Amino acid sequence: MRAEMPRWPWAIPALCAAAVLGGILLTLSEPEADTPYLLLDTVVGLTYPAVGALIVTRRPGNPVGWLLCAGGAGLALQALAGGYAWNGGAHGWPGAEAAAWATN
Repeated sequence: MRAEMPRWPWAIPALCAAAVLGGILLTLSEPEADTPYLLLDTVVGLTYPAVGALIVTRRPGNPVGWLLCAGGAGLALQALAGGYAWNGGAHGWPGAEAAAWATN
């Protein structure tokens, strides 16, 4: 009999997708948005956590799955911080400079 696989790791790619979507929306809401960085952040921020969660749910002890989740989450947060920095810098939002610093 097979042990039941954990389902909670699928929250990681879901949160990463929300962060990437937020970063895309924030960046594209400005007329002269700097979008080239978004391509890599979007691709890696969506695919790495999904593949990582797939590995983690099948083999929880495999460190590769956790590394893929962490790496993808980092780029998803970078997309969100980049969008916040770009849009927040134009509108004077608090923490926009810190977000720009973290993104770079």
